[in-house]
Amino acid sequence: EIAPEMVRDAIVAHVRRHGSVGSHSQGISLWKLPQAGLTVYVENASMNYVEVSVELTDLFNVTVSRGVQADSTGQLFMKSRDSIPPRHGMLVFVAAAMPAGHTYRFSSRFTPRMDGPNGGSAH
Repeated sequence: EIAPEMVRDAIVAHVRRHGSVGSHSQGISLWKLPQAGLTVYVENASMNYVEVSVELTDLFNVTVSRGVQADSTGQLFMKSRDSIPPRHGMLVFVAAAMPAGHTYRFSSRFTPRMDGPNGGSAH
């Protein structure tokens, strides 16, 4: 059996080697690898916490590692909001394409936060 940490580290290394930086600002990088779906990794090299909001919509024949929800019309989507500590990275999600084609829309937003060392607001 393979430890989850080893799987995570292998996925992150693959994304960093074969993916591209979709956006980079103030020490925060969003890495994307659109290979048989989409894998997203966020690296926070800054000294502040960063909040990352992600939205996947119009999902069709895609399995998402974080799960999906359905709206009132039956359309599938995934929304997440995560806080990444300073000098850390996070594998945000893996969206794996199913056979017979797939579609999705992806949007993200970074919000740097001036938080204290434990994630609480600094005053």
